[in-house]
Amino acid sequence: MELAKNFIDVPQTERGGEIAKKGFDFLACWALSHMFEYELQGKEYVFDF
Repeated sequence: MELAKNFIDVPQTERGGEIAKKGFDFLACWALSHMFEYELQGKEYVFDF
């Protein structure tokens, strides 16, 4: 039972998932802003992530 308690009580040093999510959010915002820009200009576009 002590091992399970340590998983809850000990702060985690791994933050890779949190950092990656911020990058994915940035990509989505970037794509949306460019999509709107291209749409207003009548350009054809495809985004592939």
